[in-house]
Amino acid sequence: MAAQSARLLVYFLTAAWLAVENEYIALASTTLSLRLVHRFSDEAAKALKFSPSETNGSAGVSSWRKKSEDYYRVLLSNDLHRQKMKLGSHYQLLFPSQGSNTVSFGNDFGWLHYTWIDIGTPNVSFLVALDTGSDLLWVPCDCIQCAPLSGAYYSSLDIDLNEYNPSDSSTSKHLSCSHQLCESGPNCKSPKQQCPYNINYYTESTSSSGLLVEDMLNLASGSDNTSNTSVQAPVIIGCGMKQSGGYLDGVAPDGLLGLGLGEKWVSM
Repeated sequence: MAAQSARLLVYFLTAAWLAVENEYIALASTTLSLRLVHRFSDEAAKALKFSPSETNGSAGVSSWRKKSEDYYRVLLSNDLHRQKMKLGSHYQLLFPSQGSNTVSFGNDFGWLHYTWIDIGTPNVSFLVALDTGSDLLWVPCDCIQCAPLSGAYYSSLDIDLNEYNPSDSSTSKHLSCSHQLCESGPNCKSPKQQCPYNINYYTESTSSSGLLVEDMLNLASGSDNTSNTSVQAPVIIGCGMKQSGGYLDGVAPDGLLGLGLGEKWVSM
């Protein structure tokens, strides 16, 4: 009986070894290839489901190559889809509580793009300029030298703009000079002093200065299958007491949202 069991064991081990060996040979004989596809090619347009019909038939491909609005829209859609797959379904997209639409007022507001955001508790709305070259969110606050906020001053506006007052928000907090996000800390007279900021922009003589505070940025969370829900995110905000240059001439009169990749201004 023992000899028979030994023979069976040897048989099964031999069969298993042969199966593994055959699989290895099959994999070794497989040829792998890689094709490079140019991002503006017709094949890339088809893979990303870019529809030529959206730009009048045959003009679609040329529009794709020229990096049209449709081109960026398709890339954004695919990026969002890939991000959802990486993070999982329990993560939802966040966007400003008043929506993610942007507006441009032409020369009246320096040809920049703007969006509405809500800050504080209770929330106050601000029409902020969008800037990818900086990473600070600042709004007019306890103004010493700010742009006019009356809607009558601007031909493109029919409402007055708001000024931020930290004392009116129950969720605002002073940022002390000892805080790790206070870049001006070494220059403060006391670690308990409120952290000042001064940021200069590329446009000549254009700057914003004041004090840093922490308050809530009011956002909305939603997905394709759920209704939007309110979300409050703590962020560092520049209480812009004094502006100069273009910020006094109609550019970003109600503040600026820096969309740069810096991390020092965001506390989540």
